[in-house]
Amino acid sequence: MTGVIRGRFCELICQRVGWRILGVDPFLIGFLSVLDALLDQPLPQLLDELPIAPEIKDALSGRPTLLGFVYNLVIAYERADWERVSELIGKVGLPEGEVPLLYAEAVAWADTLFRQIPL
Repeated sequence: MTGVIRGRFCELICQRVGWRILGVDPFLIGFLSVLDALLDQPLPQLLDELPIAPEIKDALSGRPTLLGFVYNLVIAYERADWERVSELIGKVGLPEGEVPLLYAEAVAWADTLFRQIPL
């Protein structure tokens, strides 16, 4: 569920600030961020093997790109690193008060999604 919440959170942040990068789905950044834990392999190695957009690889590799700032904001919020959150919301141009709302929306969306899966 973590990857889905992160993915939706990345997507919502990009939508809110109006970032559209052709050929790149911000959801994939958050979704793929847990791939190393799922496959028990280092993320850099997995990224080298996947045919995904360079912008996604850059974001997940920690490079200082627009999508990298979004991904790092998601991770900082998840870890309650409020100093880093404040730094990164300035870089993405997101009003500070909206971050918790977007996170709550991402969690609710993921919860609805998973409730639809029959057990």
